[in-house]
Amino acid sequence: MQTNYPTSYDPNCLIDRLRDHLAASDDETLAQKLDIPLPLLEDLRAGRTPISASLALMLESRTGLSMVELRRTMGDRRSYFRVATQHPCRNTRN
Repeated sequence: MQTNYPTSYDPNCLIDRLRDHLAASDDETLAQKLDIPLPLLEDLRAGRTPISASLALMLESRTGLSMVELRRTMGDRRSYFRVATQHPCRNTRN
């Protein structure tokens, strides 16, 4: 199965993918299946609220979709994330 991914960030693609994956007939049913408030889902769809890291992790655990699949569905094309192990402004020397 080939999935057409968006070329730019679009939360609607992710929400529609989740609706298909969870066989939800509408956004209200999807919100119930994900156990999130409907106003949050509406804000995500309208672009008023960004999809945070904690929300993405929750979506991953409740849907079984991988983080890579979720990110691609949203239009995120980054192949990796850099995580700083130490804050660059801190000097650890005495």
